[in-house]
Amino acid sequence: MTWTLTHALIDLCFVERPIPTEDLAATIKAWSYLSGVVTYLDHAVGVREDLESGIVNTALVSMRPHEILGLAAFPRGARGPASHELERVLDRAAEFAMRALAATAGRDDAQYACLALLIPTTLLAPWIGSRDGLVGRYFRRIGPAVRAAELRAYHSATYSQQSSPSRTQRAFKTLPGKPRQRSTPS
Repeated sequence: MTWTLTHALIDLCFVERPIPTEDLAATIKAWSYLSGVVTYLDHAVGVREDLESGIVNTALVSMRPHEILGLAAFPRGARGPASHELERVLDRAAEFAMRALAATAGRDDAQYACLALLIPTTLLAPWIGSRDGLVGRYFRRIGPAVRAAELRAYHSATYSQQSSPSRTQRAFKTLPGKPRQRSTPS
């Protein structure tokens, strides 16, 4: 269980009403997948710095298992990953992001769609400029799942089956006729 999920579960001690078991299970599943996204992307972005420090992280092991697993000591001068090697790690992270969105389908869709974009935006920021192509391809991978989650959130907020004034009221009202003209002091 991730530390963020652990804190969220502690916060549940203070809820006013019991949370349905299905919602709680979906939240745990989604946060487990989001934790995977963080781990994969953090290791992928940090692989070059880890190599320079003589550290082999899980991203590098997944990229070059045959080269790494037989070594007693890892050479500090090993080459950094090529773009095609990073693609597999980004594919896996994108898969986890899409699984998180699928796990929470119909529950807090907008929140999880935001997290699915915010997490990689934060973690992939060091690559902007040097690996723009990889960053763009990652977002194109998760784009359809994020759009679907946003549409579900929009649909449930706009066309709620339950009458709830706060969920069905229009945010902006159209004024009849011309709005009042205000002059600004000169």
